[in-house]
Amino acid sequence: MFRALVLAVLVPLSVAGCASTALGVEPAAPAGPEAASDTLRLGVGETAARDGHTLLFVGVAEDSRCPEDVECVRPGIASVHVEVDGETVVLTLSAADLEPGQTSTAPWGEATIEAVGLTPYPGSEADRRRAPITAVFVRR
Repeated sequence: MFRALVLAVLVPLSVAGCASTALGVEPAAPAGPEAASDTLRLGVGETAARDGHTLLFVGVAEDSRCPEDVECVRPGIASVHVEVDGETVVLTLSAADLEPGQTSTAPWGEATIEAVGLTPYPGSEADRRRAPITAVFVRR
């Protein structure tokens, strides 16, 4: 409960100073793999299962998002390494400019999974405190 409260307060504050704020915005959802059916918030190493299919958040593949209070020419990107039903996939957050070969979605059983958030945001108070890394996915 405390973690969810801290995230609810820090996430909006953490995106205020950067040109790439869309990369830090996350849909509100309870923490942990038992989140709302369409939104999954996973820490590194956590797995979610739906309809006999699994999603494992392995870690951060790349995070070059523009830090808070820094003016950047480019917003940077954030990509997460996941395993979808045992298949390795790197998902780039959908707000980023996707380069050839990058994707923000992957098939997950009869649905699609999309990476939509990653915390802590670079340069935020949570980042300075070395808060646990959390990714947010939406099942469509």
